[in-house]
Amino acid sequence: MPTGLFRFENFELDRGTYQLRRDGRAVHLERIPLDLLFLLAEKRNQLVTREEIVERIWGKGVFLDSANSINAAVRKIRRALGDDADAPRFIATVPVKGYRFIAPLRESAAAGAQVHSLRPSFVGREREMAQLREGFIRAGSGRGGILLLSGEPGIGKTRLTEELIELARARGHGVLIGSCTEQDQSVPFLPFVEILEGWVDRGRNPSDLRELLGEDASELARLLPKLARLFPGLAPPQELPPAQARRQLFNSFCDFTARLARESPTLLIFEDLHWGDDSTLALLGHLAHRLTALPLLVVGTYRDLEINLTPGLARFLEDLRRGHLVAGVPLKGLPSDAVAELLENLSGQPPPSTVVNEFCAETKGNPFFVEELFQHLAEEGRLYDAAGGFRSELKIAELDVPHGVRLVVGRRLARLNDATQRTLRTAAAIGRVFAFEVLAASGGADRLLESVEEAERAGLIYSRADSLTARFEFSHELIRQAVLSGISSARRAQLHLEVADAIERVYPELLDDHYSELAHHYRLGGNVAKAIDYLERAADQANQRSAPSEAATQFGTALGLIRELPATRDRYQRELALELALNLALGRSKGVGSDEAGESLVRARELCERLADQTPMLYVYQELWDSYMQRGEFGIAGEYAQRGLEVAENRRDPNMIASAQAILRVNSFWNGHFLEAYDRLNNAEVAGYTIRAPKESRELELLGAEYTIHALNDGFLGYLDRCRNALSEIVLHMRRDSDIHFAAFAWTHHAWGHLLAGEGSLARSSAEQAIALSREHGFEERAAIGKCIRGIALTDQGLLEDGIREIEEGLAALRVAFCGCFDSWFCTALALAQGKAGRPQEGLATVDRVLEVVKRRGGDNFYMAEAHRIRGELLLMQDTPKRAEGEEAIRAAINISRTQQSRLLELRATISLFRLLAGTSRRREARVLLAEIYNWFTEGFDTADLKEAKALLAELAV
Repeated sequence: MPTGLFRFENFELDRGTYQLRRDGRAVHLERIPLDLLFLLAEKRNQLVTREEIVERIWGKGVFLDSANSINAAVRKIRRALGDDADAPRFIATVPVKGYRFIAPLRESAAAGAQVHSLRPSFVGREREMAQLREGFIRAGSGRGGILLLSGEPGIGKTRLTEELIELARARGHGVLIGSCTEQDQSVPFLPFVEILEGWVDRGRNPSDLRELLGEDASELARLLPKLARLFPGLAPPQELPPAQARRQLFNSFCDFTARLARESPTLLIFEDLHWGDDSTLALLGHLAHRLTALPLLVVGTYRDLEINLTPGLARFLEDLRRGHLVAGVPLKGLPSDAVAELLENLSGQPPPSTVVNEFCAETKGNPFFVEELFQHLAEEGRLYDAAGGFRSELKIAELDVPHGVRLVVGRRLARLNDATQRTLRTAAAIGRVFAFEVLAASGGADRLLESVEEAERAGLIYSRADSLTARFEFSHELIRQAVLSGISSARRAQLHLEVADAIERVYPELLDDHYSELAHHYRLGGNVAKAIDYLERAADQANQRSAPSEAATQFGTALGLIRELPATRDRYQRELALELALNLALGRSKGVGSDEAGESLVRARELCERLADQTPMLYVYQELWDSYMQRGEFGIAGEYAQRGLEVAENRRDPNMIASAQAILRVNSFWNGHFLEAYDRLNNAEVAGYTIRAPKESRELELLGAEYTIHALNDGFLGYLDRCRNALSEIVLHMRRDSDIHFAAFAWTHHAWGHLLAGEGSLARSSAEQAIALSREHGFEERAAIGKCIRGIALTDQGLLEDGIREIEEGLAALRVAFCGCFDSWFCTALALAQGKAGRPQEGLATVDRVLEVVKRRGGDNFYMAEAHRIRGELLLMQDTPKRAEGEEAIRAAINISRTQQSRLLELRATISLFRLLAGTSRRREARVLLAEIYNWFTEGFDTADLKEAKALLAELAV
């Protein structure tokens, strides 16, 4: 056994004299308890299992009542130390499994100035720990919450969570841990997969496991395929559209977590959220909304450096903060007094201020850097003088000690034997966490166990106690990076190939759990064919898990690789299939109008032309239409819609023709060709080209868009009752059975119908339904549309500044999402609100920008007439009203609305002209014009515009 002197509080545990001393006096302790105390102290903060205690203390093959014998020995140790089992300071019980020594522990520097590899004590984080403890207590009483620890690498985020884990386990609470990974091909929902895996691996009775899984077992098997193998009778998950499948998965995990928490208060740890994929963050956000009434505490860690704050993480944090769902615990560098305490704990003696200042200047108080620098200087013999005390004249820069921690770690690595260094290189290629069986199968170093043990003694890796299989983890990611940085690129590639081959051999029946890892290793190893194969599998798996962002990443990486292959027809066909799959994933994750989705479609069209393949060309044309339509480029969109119809008619496929016709009908509406859109719908029904029952979400979205746009088209034509009734019927159908994304779509268009009727209060209510649903499921574009509509409704109700702010915020979000099809409507409404708020010049500038953009895009637009009308109104609101220009703009609105056959917009423009002329000698002309358009209407007389027209006519008749 190793020799050394361990100190904790006022105790000394001396292996040289085989004694426990308190304040220098020997404390009587029998041999068995004393040997056990040495064992626990040597493995501070590590789980020492009951099996290991029996083998190490009593020996193999000894027959004894192990439970009572171990319990008796632990009681004697606690009695000697004055420890309390319910609130332990030294020995913590890990229920069922064993014990941990948790006291701050250090070896004496006087004993040869040796530096041990045990974890130093916890210092300088009293405020942060108090915040965590408060959240822990609240959660234990049924008031769950989420706490997020943030800070730079090595600042102590993981250490704080370890302290909280110890507290939770000491209280008998459940603890489950999941980590995100920096691998560019990471598994979607990886921390949730690890949490499920950790829970399953606890070794509970299978029937208990199955009971807790409940009705969610099939859905959870999408995350952890192992469940389907453990319980072969599970029904397959229900086939649902992607957005609805994603909601089902999220709800299933939340329901499962709620059952765990109700069984026993639970702590969930999510490490390294800065590497979290969009799907992980979305599910965690979903969980955050549902844990406030549960005995459940969620603690996450992330790096708050700008380089690590991804757009997805930024949105996640903003959403939680806006909903007051999270408490942040930011970590900064330790102050000098805490650095001094840390150095004292590491060395066993108080450091002089000059040494503390040098460490603070070099490390900025980063605990990891302090510990690594201390370890390096002590091992180099540069920290202590001949008497074993600190060298007060210590100048780190003069000692040629590297400023970066990677070089410090590199020097520590150099002290290991060659076999251990080779083992660590292979382990580093595997990843931050690695399984011993994969390491062994990867052709690692000879005497593998000895190498792993040496690396563990050096503090470079540690064993994971949360798995039934032998798994290890680098003690810090920077250590793994330092190991990799010392390997040539050729050697790294070879290591990745060896690791991939090992995974295939070790897990032949479980490859679906390792698609992303295999793609990662084969890509870095240079085996392009296998990398592409596993990337496609991983992407398909991500789609099945409702993680389109991750699927897009996988498909994009596969495309980058396939373009390196020779230019053959087979390559182009496979590239086209990947490009189309990428486009679908990009449309769902970034928006069909995004630059990325558009670039993907351009490449797909080029491939179709090269292959002379018309079948996928229809899809490409329709997606190009959707992309340009979303951007508000209605003229270009129409060209692609027409090309799609030509392809469909050449193929003489009724379903393809129906799909192409549907797109042309919708496009006619956006271009302001309302009568053409109406005629196209009737002609399609007569020709029998009704779209079949949708089988996929894309078809459902197209069908839903056609029905809602047809209803709104009726409203613009002047059939307001028909419009409102159709939209209400769609919403009613949507409530019964609908794709979630279409539900949000339907609510926004339902609100639009109410605005056409001048029903601001009802429009606001429907818009809020759309916003709530969209935010819950991450439909940012749809939420922004709902926000703009709510803003317009607020201005209609007289809440001008609130409405203006809502519209402006919504427009900003839509520009980020590359959605410009609503710009003319929303900006025109904003301009009118600015005018009503006393800023007509600002409003005029806003509407002039609308007209300029519409002109640049070809001049056809569904809201063109209204834009001219509002411009006229704003000209009349100027301090010196410009009556002639205002009348010209309003008459232009009348002419455009007549050309477009929009009776509703013609009515609005005529009302504006009536007001302008009513007080002049031309009031008779005004009444004739208004009466003519009013008398055209046959329905909708309870709507705002028609009621106003009736009142104005009556007023002038008096």
